[in-house]
Amino acid sequence: METDIQEKIIRSYLLGDLPEAQQLALVQEFFADDETFEQVWATENDLLDQYIRGKLTVVEKDLFEKNYLASDVHRQRLAFAQTLIFNADSPAQSQTIPAETQQSVSWWAAVSRLFRGNIVQWGMVAAMLLVIGGSIWLYTERARLRQQMNQLEEARVAEQQRAEELERKITEERKHTEELAAELERLRQEQAKQATQTSPNQVIPRSVVSLLLSPMLLRSEGETAPLKITGETTEVRLQLKTQELEARNFRVSLRTVEGTQVWNGSTSRKGGLTVSVLIPAGKLSTNDYILTLTASGSTEQPQESGRYFFRILKQ
Repeated sequence: METDIQEKIIRSYLLGDLPEAQQLALVQEFFADDETFEQVWATENDLLDQYIRGKLTVVEKDLFEKNYLASDVHRQRLAFAQTLIFNADSPAQSQTIPAETQQSVSWWAAVSRLFRGNIVQWGMVAAMLLVIGGSIWLYTERARLRQQMNQLEEARVAEQQRAEELERKITEERKHTEELAAELERLRQEQAKQATQTSPNQVIPRSVVSLLLSPMLLRSEGETAPLKITGETTEVRLQLKTQELEARNFRVSLRTVEGTQVWNGSTSRKGGLTVSVLIPAGKLSTNDYILTLTASGSTEQPQESGRYFFRILKQ
């Protein structure tokens, strides 16, 4: 039973109808086991004989011509087998064979018939052709199979590398998402803490007031609560959310919505996902402002990281 299964696998392989994983396993066994090599050789002989005598099914015939005969070596081997069968089945040869045994035989068996026939005319020629053709086929077939095995192995390694690279990127993205979520939660807690300490309409005199801003929070997107400051306020601290994860140094430009330049300076990020900017309170009056944050570095051109809209109500 196992032999029949193995023969079916080899037959499918020769017809080009075997999955890649099974192809690789068969090729490895082909190189390692002489018995498997001989079985492949015998199965291929039978396949050639059935094709020449028209005994293949329609599907097998189509696969044979499409896949097996795509190789020059295989086409030469088919021509060699056809020649042997033609001469073995010719009337001159049939005269030397009893009538009860004059039936179709495989092309491989035809080689033996030639030896039993006209030795002078065909014996040496058939033997030489058989040895030469067999040697050439063995060499080229093993080279082809080894190349195919190497290609399958390279494809497997490349696929594994792609899977590992994708897994690495997924891990990095998951870590980045967790960091963003943690930073957002921290900012929410800070805002909630500030909200419990003062009501929206209450102004507590203090030297520094803070405001958390997100980029592109423009008036077209909805009104925002003003930041109320008093004459005792000396500085306004703006916490700016930014997606520019690589940059550490930034330039800051502050102007009114009408375009008047109010203040400019620089700042650096200590860590996290926000950039802190301290603006002198004396530069600010009751108005709407646009702050432009630009990432700067020693080797790259400055790039705008975001714009922020906010309103100051001075009392």
